[in-house]
Amino acid sequence: MIISPQTSYAITHYCYLLAPSIIEEMKSIKNEVEIQGLKRVYLRDGACYIQFLAWLDEKMAKGFEITEWEATWWLTEFGSKMKNYMGLTYENISTLGPHVALPHYHPFKNGSYLINKVVVPLFPIV
Repeated sequence: MIISPQTSYAITHYCYLLAPSIIEEMKSIKNEVEIQGLKRVYLRDGACYIQFLAWLDEKMAKGFEITEWEATWWLTEFGSKMKNYMGLTYENISTLGPHVALPHYHPFKNGSYLINKVVVPLFPIV
């Protein structure tokens, strides 16, 4: 019997053979066109993120108070202007304080923490 790696341990414990899904393996191998497309979208996405960080830096330097929710909203807004934008794969994650411990936390408009200058940039650029 061949089962998926996502199957629970209790079930796999009673099985004799584990093999990866051939379909998952085939989907993981990209051709040259797909690879070039991924490179282009990552460059566009990176440029969009830099625009967002510049916006955030400018606003905070002028004394604006930006919340987790507002930062997420603006990051999505900058992304939506990107060439060939088709929507988010998943919600942007912007967290502070105790929200950081929550996996895939999505801030709400009410109750979002204020971003302070110690936190900026959201992700250090190396």
